[in-house]
Amino acid sequence: MIVALLVLMAAFLIAPFTHAQEPTQEFKTDYEASYTLPASAQEDARVKFKITLTNLKADTYVDSYSLTFPATFEINNVTATDDEGTINPIVSRGAEGYQIELKGNDAQVGRRASTTFIVEFTQKNLFRRTGSVWEVMLPTIGSRNEGSYKVSVVIPPDGQ
Repeated sequence: MIVALLVLMAAFLIAPFTHAQEPTQEFKTDYEASYTLPASAQEDARVKFKITLTNLKADTYVDSYSLTFPATFEINNVTATDDEGTINPIVSRGAEGYQIELKGNDAQVGRRASTTFIVEFTQKNLFRRTGSVWEVMLPTIGSRNEGSYKVSVVIPPDGQ
């Protein structure tokens, strides 16, 4: 059976909080996003973000980070870690959508020092299935920082 995958993109905002002396490019951000679709439409998709922030200046560090999703992307069961271990994500819902705020365990200071956050959650309304076609609504990254963005989508092995 051939299974088609249609990917749609929707914007969401990534907002790191930094401490720096000058308002120039302070860090680069590399993203790896993995979306695992469930076998049935009644289940939520599993999402994992790996976000690596690398300081571009000696006097810069990131001590907290937030992700904001549209209200239609209902998220639940949020867990997070950084390089030092488990962190407690603060999840809030406002008129504009869902926000996940991450406060790191230990900010890495110095040029080329990096911090990695891993955020995992379940998400509703990420996909719709019509026959053998999967329509997947993936958020895009709204970031002003240079870096990379890798996305993988995993569908059930039998495509059903």
